[in-house]
Amino acid sequence: MKNIKFRYAYKRKSDGHIYQIIYSLESIENGSEGFSDMLNNDLWEIMGRDRYTELWDKNNNEIFENDGIEYTQHHFNTPMIKTKRKIVKWSYDKWNVYETNAGESDVKIIGNVYNDLELLEV
Repeated sequence: MKNIKFRYAYKRKSDGHIYQIIYSLESIENGSEGFSDMLNNDLWEIMGRDRYTELWDKNNNEIFENDGIEYTQHHFNTPMIKTKRKIVKWSYDKWNVYETNAGESDVKIIGNVYNDLELLEV
C-alpha cells in the first residue's frame, strides 16, 4: 500500500507565523493527530496542502509538492553540468523532480513556497 501523506501549511492569523504538519491519509480520514483541531480553529488559516511525492532528497528528506529543490543536471556526451532550481509540481503523469533522462543528481530540498517566498521566483 502506498504511503499517502499530505503536508498542511497553516498561518497564524495574529502574527503570520507559518506552521506545517504532515498527516497520513488515514489520520485525515479518522480526524486523529489533531487534524480536525487545526481545521476548526479561528486562530489559523490553511495556506496549502501538499502531496508527498514518495521521493527522497540526497539528505534522506521526504520531498513534497511545493518544495524548492536544487539539483545537478548532467548532459549526455558532454562534460557540461548545471546546477538548477525548481518548485516540485505534478506534471502530466509524474512529479517534475526528474525532468529529463539526461541525469539529475544530488537533489536537495532548499525550502518551500510557504517559508521561503524567494523560491516563488525560481
